[in-house]
Amino acid sequence: MGKRKNSGRRREKKSREFRVVEGTVRMTREGFLFVTAESGEDEVFVKASKACGALNGDFVKVAVTREKTERQRCEGQVTEVVRRSAKPFVG
Repeated sequence: MGKRKNSGRRREKKSREFRVVEGTVRMTREGFLFVTAESGEDEVFVKASKACGALNGDFVKVAVTREKTERQRCEGQVTEVVRRSAKPFVG
């Protein structure tokens, strides 16, 4: 069988530029987040593993990793907690 030769060159990954949205966090019981954009145009879904320590009511910056389509919602990752909520977290 033929073997694949390694040319010695590494492939460079293209860096992606993500759209950044700022908004307020709404947290579910399961730990997922929905970030409502300050402009009110978008609601971004964030998995619990990509929440970066954000809690309910926090104001955050989110990098949108998947844009909204007909079947899927907008999805992202918290990049920064800009301002913590003044409400105490109980639970």
